[in-house]
Amino acid sequence: METRREFIRDIVIGISFLLTGCSFYDRTSFIQKRIFDGRLNKEVSASGKREIIGKDGHLINVLYLSGTPYEMGYQHGRLIGKEVNENIHGVLRGFQESVKKNLKGFTKLPLLEDIISGGFVSRGLGLASEKIWSRMPREDQEELIGLADGSKVNLNLLKMVHSLPEVVETSCSLISAYDKASIDKKMYQVRVLDFAMNLGIQDNPAIIVYQPKNQDSFRFANIGWAGFIGVISGMNGKGVCVSEAGYGSPRKNKRRMGISASEEDYQETIDGMPMEFQLKEVLRHSENVDQATAILRSVNKTSDYAFIVSDPKDTRGYISTRNMLKVIKPGETAPVKVFDNVVYGSHDDKKCSELIDQYYGHLEPKIFIDNIIPLIAMKGNLQSVVYYPAELKFWVANAKGRTGRACDQKYIEFKLN
Repeated sequence: METRREFIRDIVIGISFLLTGCSFYDRTSFIQKRIFDGRLNKEVSASGKREIIGKDGHLINVLYLSGTPYEMGYQHGRLIGKEVNENIHGVLRGFQESVKKNLKGFTKLPLLEDIISGGFVSRGLGLASEKIWSRMPREDQEELIGLADGSKVNLNLLKMVHSLPEVVETSCSLISAYDKASIDKKMYQVRVLDFAMNLGIQDNPAIIVYQPKNQDSFRFANIGWAGFIGVISGMNGKGVCVSEAGYGSPRKNKRRMGISASEEDYQETIDGMPMEFQLKEVLRHSENVDQATAILRSVNKTSDYAFIVSDPKDTRGYISTRNMLKVIKPGETAPVKVFDNVVYGSHDDKKCSELIDQYYGHLEPKIFIDNIIPLIAMKGNLQSVVYYPAELKFWVANAKGRTGRACDQKYIEFKLN
């Protein structure tokens, strides 16, 4: 089984060589039947809507999309095609620059470094994206085709950008707290995304609200960016909230949210349903954390991730790798100190634990925004979100420029209902 790191290594070696010579509880078969077979109705009869929220230079595009997956992708592209183009080309350009920076001095020839870094993006991400494309749910394949048609961005470039979450790593923080832990006993969930700010994706944030034509799917919001249809932060109309985190190499530190596991447990691969589409499945089809857990168990998983999923009354933490899904209940286990009615995990578990301890019983959005998130966010804090599922509401902040952390910017409130 090839890990994502081995995959990247082999692509780099290969380029160098060329230059030098339906049930919630049993969804696996249901998902497999939805894999794209090449047949697609491209008729567009539904129309989407765009609005801009925020003020004082902190603005977010909000897209309201409806209809078939293709129609929703097409609407996305038509409504903010300029922003989609900027993000997709900017991300690929920034990723190539990052690869080139890592190669600097390796060949002693700047031109060769340009060729290798460009080859890695086109060849390496191209191969990864085709494998990942074949594992995406059909709805998302159709939506991505619609996005390409609506925005006029090449489909292969869109596939490459959507492969990045599976071949790069992040360092993040997640918290959920309710009942005795929060000031009013309500559920709150926090996600702090720390990622590369040089790619510039934060310049075009977007909240994408989906109203699928399929009656088996719930209305949901993807808290993300123009041109990105995968979900790493989001909420659906039932108040189910999802957040994702990655903590670097699992072989360096095998403890996640207090769970230790064997080397075999932490095997990685890109030969499974991509993480951002696992979470999208949860938003599409889950009314509560139990149904979310069933979906996450049923799909073919990939690499080392931590998730938190909450609904208005309950929450779970998850450690997901190719071979396992560990489920963490509140008060059951924790990286440092166990708290009743809390699940957490962070790149800095000790600091996160100390802050939860300090504010335990008084946790609420303002405390998270003012007193906790700024102290656990890293320099590359790309996005920060605080969820209030009981009222279908969240607050989101995005990084500003290349150095302004999200947590230091103005949070924008959004009500899904």
